[in-house]
Amino acid sequence: MKKTIIVVLSLLLCSCSAVRTASNILQPSSEPPATPAPTATAKPTATPEPAEREGLDELKNQIGGFVSERGGEWGVYVKNLSTNEYLALNEHEMYSASLIKLFIMAAAYNEIDAGAIKKDEHVTELIRAMIEESSNDAANELCTLIGGGDMLAGFDAENAHTKSIGCTYTEQNTDLQDDRSNSTIPYLGRNYTSPRDCGHLLELIYRGKLCGSEHSAEALGFLKNQQRRYKIPYLLPEGTVTANKTGEMSRVENDAAIVYGPKCDYIISIMVNETDDNDSTTMDIQELSKLVYDYFNGGGA
Repeated sequence: MKKTIIVVLSLLLCSCSAVRTASNILQPSSEPPATPAPTATAKPTATPEPAEREGLDELKNQIGGFVSERGGEWGVYVKNLSTNEYLALNEHEMYSASLIKLFIMAAAYNEIDAGAIKKDEHVTELIRAMIEESSNDAANELCTLIGGGDMLAGFDAENAHTKSIGCTYTEQNTDLQDDRSNSTIPYLGRNYTSPRDCGHLLELIYRGKLCGSEHSAEALGFLKNQQRRYKIPYLLPEGTVTANKTGEMSRVENDAAIVYGPKCDYIISIMVNETDDNDSTTMDIQELSKLVYDYFNGGGA
């Protein structure tokens, strides 16, 4: 009898334990489940810009052969903006003519950023007229503004800024006049730049690095609206977008441009000093520009 009672009690205890265990399994826990640690997602990294390197040997040979058959002293700089490969032919200081206006523009934007010049409609119009129309009056007024009312001080400020951005062959020493007898300041020498200095400044504009993206975009717009398009842009295919600035005076023909091509964008800067025939040299610049365009976008690159 006692054994029977013990067996029955044992069965009841086992049954209760089993029910409690089943209840614990089926009943949801009052504690929230642990949240798994998030998996770190790799952030996309920007593609590094290719290192700048001198090259384009085949093109350099073609250009060297071309200019050797022409009169005058030639300087040429070309850079593929996709690969950062460049060539420089006869890189040294040369008479700038109105190419110096590129550096006046850069210095003006620098003074605007520093708060020394207030950027109002008048100042914007001066920069536009200086670049699109190559206005000497606008350039001279900007130099005076850069110097706080003193044009010679403006040259000093401009030259300091030009050196600070890596343009070592560029210097403004005098104002811009069609007739030097109209100048009201002492003559301290001619204005100089180089093909590579001009190309470097254009690249800063192209990459949005000239005193920030806003100023770069405005400068690029003025250059694209250039009215003097009879040198580098002239023989390029219809519809080709260019952003250029010319410079010309007696025995000097210059042009520097960003060219937007179907295969690559590139910079080309051509300076010719001591030419005996400005008109003939202008046509030579047109032909050389077409040669470079065909190299990059016609299957030669």
